[in-house]
Amino acid sequence: MNKPKRHPFRTLFAFCFLLTLAAGVIGYASGWINFKHEEEKTMIEIETREIQDAAEQAVETSKQLIDKSGEKLNELTTDSAQE
Repeated sequence: MNKPKRHPFRTLFAFCFLLTLAAGVIGYASGWINFKHEEEKTMIEIETREIQDAAEQAVETSKQLIDKSGEKLNELTTDSAQE
């Protein structure tokens, strides 16, 4: 029984295409990407400031989550050491 040939570049291209498509859909849904249609041209605007603000907020939220997790871990290890 012959195995079908694999096409690694086709798979890589499909993965990159789907990743780009997903990023575009998320960006459009988040309001980071806008399309403007005029009579003679169509423009795509990317709101880089909004993307940067969202990234900074995600970093801050992640830091807070890590700090809370560290505090909880310290509490648990301190409590179990005292027992």
